[in-house]
Amino acid sequence: MDRYELIVLGGGPGGYVAAIRAAQLGKKVAIIEKDKFGGVCLNRGCIPTKTILSSSHLLDLIKRSQEFGIKVGSYSIDIIKLMERKEKIVSTLRKGVEFLLKSNDVDMYKGFGKLISNNKVEVEVDGTNQIIEGDYILIATGSEALVPSAFTYDKNVVITSDEALDMKNIPGSVIVVGGSAVGLEFATIYSVFGANVTLIEMLPQIAPTEDLEISDALLKSMKRRGIDIKTSTKVLSAETVGSAAEVEIELEGEKQKLKADIVLVAVGREPNTQGIGAEEIGLELERGYIKVDERLKTSRPNVYAIGDVIGGMMLAHVASHEGIVAVENVFGESKSINYSNAPSCIYTDPEIASVGFSEQKCKEMGYDYKVGKFPFSANGKALGEGEREGFVKVISDVKYGEILGVHIFGAHASAILHEAVVAKASDLVVDSVSEVIHIHPSLSETVMEAFMDVDGISIHNPKRVVL
Repeated sequence: MDRYELIVLGGGPGGYVAAIRAAQLGKKVAIIEKDKFGGVCLNRGCIPTKTILSSSHLLDLIKRSQEFGIKVGSYSIDIIKLMERKEKIVSTLRKGVEFLLKSNDVDMYKGFGKLISNNKVEVEVDGTNQIIEGDYILIATGSEALVPSAFTYDKNVVITSDEALDMKNIPGSVIVVGGSAVGLEFATIYSVFGANVTLIEMLPQIAPTEDLEISDALLKSMKRRGIDIKTSTKVLSAETVGSAAEVEIELEGEKQKLKADIVLVAVGREPNTQGIGAEEIGLELERGYIKVDERLKTSRPNVYAIGDVIGGMMLAHVASHEGIVAVENVFGESKSINYSNAPSCIYTDPEIASVGFSEQKCKEMGYDYKVGKFPFSANGKALGEGEREGFVKVISDVKYGEILGVHIFGAHASAILHEAVVAKASDLVVDSVSEVIHIHPSLSETVMEAFMDVDGISIHNPKRVVL
């Protein structure tokens, strides 16, 4: 029986990062992946989605080319070529992950892994079972798209993001069920590609985890782009009718039926705990998620868990960080994670990126706070790039200048947020950003000016900001 110091169950962004970190610490490591290394993020999530979004953003610029003094003649979308490009990028990165694991001497098992004790895992590879033993086990099995039982999920007309990433043609009409990151990103893609898009969200706001002011700005932006958005609307069913789809909704107490070529179900994700032996070995679960303490340790000795399978912030970069922290805890450290310092992003056009608390959360928590804002429309680089839409919002504690939250709706928000993330995670105050010299012209100046605006000293901020 092969024995390891750490067995990692799951080869996604949490699992493979954890395995490499353990190898860096000189440990003998095995990693088990039932499908493809890189997990959902690399193969059926983050990377392919953002690759397609890059194409949609380029198409959007082509449509606006006359604004830049460039006339573009006829153009068309080669969906086959677009998908080939996406697959090439995914394949390149997946091979890169496998190379990193191999070069760090991590033993890779491609098969389904099942816990049979707190230090043994049974691996099924091509119908043959073998047992490997480890001093510690780290569970990083991720999640999969949730499809309500009232939805007829045929993977052809009623689909999830998995099928949307392998589109063979562009539908004439799409109903997207779910107004969080996945639904918003695919609504953006389909709309730019020319489909008539209806997005339905059960809650009163789209992007429900974001600051309300940011969410409202995105709502207005998407409506201007022709996307029909219905909030506070419950979807009762979604089913295939012939070659199209029909959705029954309940809006303001009245039932209606909508039809489209396809329905994309993006209502959330559920943890991959089925069949992995979690309950059999006595792991404590809560709503299907594996319970862990602040050190990411489960209820069983020597077993840790990270990523989507433990719930919380179900984001690839959070899983990767959890993987590093968990491994370092396994081998002697005592670390925990302050999740209020973890950034998030939604890759709409423009993007949303944020860290910390929303304004409504600050009110709930009783903070005495003040707000600074700066619009992209007053930034020279943004205007030059044709990206005048959006703003930066900074929320600060009144007494100490503590950074409570930073929220961006605008071009490249995911890139320009990070100085605020570093400042907040380092327990710096508002002045620490506002007094730093920023490159001019740059989009990052919007962040600096918003921090300055907290204290009413923004130089370029118009007196009346229309967001």
